[in-house]
Amino acid sequence: MMDRLDIWILSVLEYNGADNYLVAMSIGEILQEEHDTTRISLYKHLKKLVKKNYVANGPRDNKADSYYITGKGQEALVDVREWEGSGC
Repeated sequence: MMDRLDIWILSVLEYNGADNYLVAMSIGEILQEEHDTTRISLYKHLKKLVKKNYVANGPRDNKADSYYITGKGQEALVDVREWEGSGC
């Protein structure tokens, strides 16, 4: 089950076009999108999303991990948006 922060992370990655290895985003870049969360909390959620295959690791940039949304993550966002649109 995903929570609000998970959905927000997937949305940020999708919105910024971080959908493949070469255009992955670092934690610092994700945090610039103005959400009230800490670096460590974001890191923990990203690790959970990687484990569930919603997000994958991109290349390291100056010792910083980077991440991008996978096809499974994009499908999950579609499901969330459809659920929201159904009035549930």
